Amino acid sequence: MDATQVPTGYKLTELGIIPQEWEAKTFGEVMTGFSSGATPYRAHKHYYDGKINWVTSGELNYNVITHTIEHISKEAQKRTNLKLLPKGTFLMAITGLEAAGTRGSCAILGTEATTNQSCLALFPIKDLLTTQYLFYYYVLYGDALAFQFCQGTKQQSYTGSIVKRLPIILPPLAEQQAIAAALGEMDALLAAQRARLAKQRAVKQGLLQGLLSRKQRLRGFSEEWKVKRLGDIADITKLAGYEYTKYFNSYRDEGEIIVIRGTNITHNKLDLSDIKTIPKATSKFLKRSQLNIGDMVFAYVGTIGPVYLIEENNRFHLGPNTAKITARHELEPKFLFHYFTSELGINEMQEHISIGAQPSLSMTKIRLFNINTPSLKEQRAIADVLSEADAYLAALEAEHAKTQLLKQGMMQNLLTGKLRLV
Repeated sequence: MDATQVPTGYKLTELGIIPQEWEAKTFGEVMTGFSSGATPYRAHKHYYDGKINWVTSGELNYNVITHTIEHISKEAQKRTNLKLLPKGTFLMAITGLEAAGTRGSCAILGTEATTNQSCLALFPIKDLLTTQYLFYYYVLYGDALAFQFCQGTKQQSYTGSIVKRLPIILPPLAEQQAIAAALGEMDALLAAQRARLAKQRAVKQGLLQGLLSRKQRLRGFSEEWKVKRLGDIADITKLAGYEYTKYFNSYRDEGEIIVIRGTNITHNKLDLSDIKTIPKATSKFLKRSQLNIGDMVFAYVGTIGPVYLIEENNRFHLGPNTAKITARHELEPKFLFHYFTSELGINEMQEHISIGAQPSLSMTKIRLFNINTPSLKEQRAIADVLSEADAYLAALEAEHAKTQLLKQGMMQNLLTGKLRLV
């Protein structure tokens, strides 16, 4: 973009288009500090039995740190020459930046603390920069800055001198405060939503364990439950070797039917970010491994246990490392799904797992699973209660995801001056 394309009231800088009254500075021009900590000698066990907070880069998670995983003694602080940083200090990770989980990570101290050598402490110069604005700026741009400026090939890292050269967009102080306040309100909303999610997950887990262990009974039900083998109340199968080798063509054919593999089932939900397909005609021909409404797919190799209940016909087909469990007339599929996600179901799986190159379950062992089952009517009542809890939880998760996207958009607009608060 050239100067002729810059809107009135804005200017073009190396950081992009910013408002006319904003400035393009470097970290070194608006901050002091640029100091990292150290790791006390691990062989001296008594160095780690103190009460002084000691932060490692793994604890920098775009957060306010109020407590640390490890603590050190006064002797360790003295002998390692560690500075006790004040509450409100901005910290950024400076090593291991080749990893997506570390690159751009930062935090603000919510209490006094020391740090290891992978954390760099920065102190904004008063009347030029606020810590809160710096925090949100680095959350948005930290990843891109690390790609552009950090050095090293195997383990990419910053040095203090490199960090001083990092660019920063600097609005007037009053606007920095307004931006930080607006984004802080979004963070408070997100924290409240996370608390509601945690509470609802606990409620759902309590219902799941209580109802399936019979510690809680729904009103109107008092009949005894019966322990049954899964193989006596459901049909269990897996993809036959000949089906894969003869008809799947190593997934070379693009098709309309998604093949569900073990890697497509995570946290009892479908992950379709990496899919393989087969033609609809192939799926119809291989009827024994077709997936229909009410079928449950179950990962039985590697990561044992994730399950998913099929909710539509003519879209999915059984793939490698997944078993298909089709409930017979005396078993409610949704009850079976909730059973497999419960502690009872997980324990049953663990008892039958074979440990080899990777954990696995044979179809024979899956058929031997013991399931305590009530009447079909009570199964359906239990499934309805748990499904309602899941639906409410899903609504809360969707609301939280929507708020996260809204905050990301706000950050992008506020920190580039596209949206002005002052």
